Amino acid sequence: MVSTDDVVRYLGLVDFPADRDEIVERATEAEAPPEVRKALRAMPPVVYHNKAEVARSAHVDANDGETPSQKALQARDKTHLRVAQHERDVHPPEPELEPGRRPRP
Repeated sequence: MVSTDDVVRYLGLVDFPADRDEIVERATEAEAPPEVRKALRAMPPVVYHNKAEVARSAHVDANDGETPSQKALQARDKTHLRVAQHERDVHPPEPELEPGRRPRP
């Protein structure tokens, strides 16, 4: 896959705001390689207002800049739950009651 830098490199001729098809045409005019054009064609067909929006929407390798050994090490790493804190099943502690008092229903 291509990196975000690869995609942004070929957006110099794009006059924003532009839709997906116009972005792909300008990238083709800038002689973008087939992988970059494919990543741009895979974007949703909406109007983009700047290069940052295109970079976020293009189908690029999320781990650009990592070596294959770093990617393999990360895949083997089971210490992280990979679940956001707010999605974890965490129960609040039960409030302590004074002796002789019953909890409210």
